Amino acid sequence: MHIKGIKSNIKGGVDQELGEKTLIVGPNGIGKSAIINAIELAVGGSASDIVGRAEVKREAELLTLADGKRVFAEAEFSHGKAASYEAQSNNRGGAKKAAHTCSVAASFPVRDVRAALGGSADTARSWLLSKVVKDVTREDVLSWFTPEAQDLYNHYAKAEHKSEIDILLSVRQNASKKIRADKKTLTTEQVVLDRLAANLDAEPTDAVLDRARKADAQALSDYEAALKASSRAGVEEQAERLKGIARSRIEEMDAAQRDAEEIMGLTPPGENVTEQESALVERIHALNDIHQLHIDVGAEGCLVCERSGGVDHIRLRESKHGICVSMAARKEWWDVAATVNELVGTTAKEAERAVREYQDLAAALDQMDSDGPSVDEAKSVWERAQIKKTALEGAASQWKNLRSQKDAMRTLKADISDLEEVVESSKQAINRLVKSAVVRFEESVQSYLPSTDTFKLVLEEDEKEVCRFGFDRDGQLHTALSGAEWARLTLALACASATGDEDLLIFTPEERAFDPGTLREVMAALSDAPGQVLITSPIKHKGRLPKGWTVIEVGTDSVGDSTPNHAQSSLPA
Repeated sequence: MHIKGIKSNIKGGVDQELGEKTLIVGPNGIGKSAIINAIELAVGGSASDIVGRAEVKREAELLTLADGKRVFAEAEFSHGKAASYEAQSNNRGGAKKAAHTCSVAASFPVRDVRAALGGSADTARSWLLSKVVKDVTREDVLSWFTPEAQDLYNHYAKAEHKSEIDILLSVRQNASKKIRADKKTLTTEQVVLDRLAANLDAEPTDAVLDRARKADAQALSDYEAALKASSRAGVEEQAERLKGIARSRIEEMDAAQRDAEEIMGLTPPGENVTEQESALVERIHALNDIHQLHIDVGAEGCLVCERSGGVDHIRLRESKHGICVSMAARKEWWDVAATVNELVGTTAKEAERAVREYQDLAAALDQMDSDGPSVDEAKSVWERAQIKKTALEGAASQWKNLRSQKDAMRTLKADISDLEEVVESSKQAINRLVKSAVVRFEESVQSYLPSTDTFKLVLEEDEKEVCRFGFDRDGQLHTALSGAEWARLTLALACASATGDEDLLIFTPEERAFDPGTLREVMAALSDAPGQVLITSPIKHKGRLPKGWTVIEVGTDSVGDSTPNHAQSSLPA
């Protein structure tokens, strides 16, 4: 499959038929790069300058390839499908989001090769290794690892979702980064450890620490005792006050006891009033109120039972009043007796509490040693004991931290050693895998180069990893290539490294001034390239047109192909 036709309005307009292998010929500025840019735009949604400038994707920048208002590109594939791109300005100095559709999966390998090889040597080596070493299994890799290194490799590899050689390269890179970071941490921790060890006193034993803690506790107890002794006068005064309170409470208790004995010695006016009698008194009071009502209104009979005459309400009221007075006297006597008994109990409890408080304080007073050290002396002893205990505990903690730091550093050193083993094992695995694959890759690249070029790739030199590639001339590797040499080498590398996973590979090398003979040899070498090849040149090839090639002369109506005895015909430019 290939692009058989391309149309666009960029750089003055493009409307061109293409072959699977096409040489586009024309003087500079005539529109050769417009064809390439139109293909890039229609298929990939971006464009490049073909002379190495960065890939352009922003719609506003792509509009500058046309009239600034609208840019489009349409590609027709040989199997009938199509791809298109269109972007328009938004009349505010910017652009609307582009509309891009492509019915096939396509890529531009030469552009990818230039990006990979244009970086650092490590980047180029990693890219080449990923292309050189193929069909590698985990077993192939781990056969060069120790069992311990295999476990660590698998740990790093489990997060990767790539080919095994890419995983190997990634694991090695990540392990190397981790080694550098761990060594930096180790250096920092060693400096801290040295400073900590330089300022440490001798490590205290458990017995020394125990004695210091006990001495601190005893000194604190002595200090508290001295504080108590310093307030003896205040305690004595408080004891005298509590003693007076106790005496007063005892006297009150005795007086209450006498009152109780006096009251209880009297003959009570009767038993205490019952609940029934209390209820009866309430009813009698109600009847007294009724008798008083009759007296007030001068009624001779009874307004309640309607008896007429003969009722002495005054006598009846006085009789009932006598009953109430008698019951009230009985209740009052028993209430007074209960109050006196309760007072006796309360004063007895208060007297007992006052005596107990006095006795407790007196006992504490007896324990105060007035002959002990002063408060200041006891405090000074305690402070010295506390400082000594704190210093010893601090030293013990620092020694503990020191041992912990040493343990952590030993672990870190072990980790670094394991990682170094992974890196070294990875290096051995890569070198052994590369040795068998470099020859095959050189042959593959060589198949897309003219016979005058001899490709050479060196990834190891004097037991060191390198990344040197170029052309071998008289046994010497030449890496400083001319523009034309670099153009055909990147094209050959792109063809050799193409995976074929895409539906269409489009090879577009940089335009260089090939001499006619070399140009034909390059074209012949690329006749079997795994995709569509589009070469731009200011001059035509020399000699017979290689198999499968079409020649387009931009600015003329001439088109040629490799069909035997094919007559040139005119097609729209």
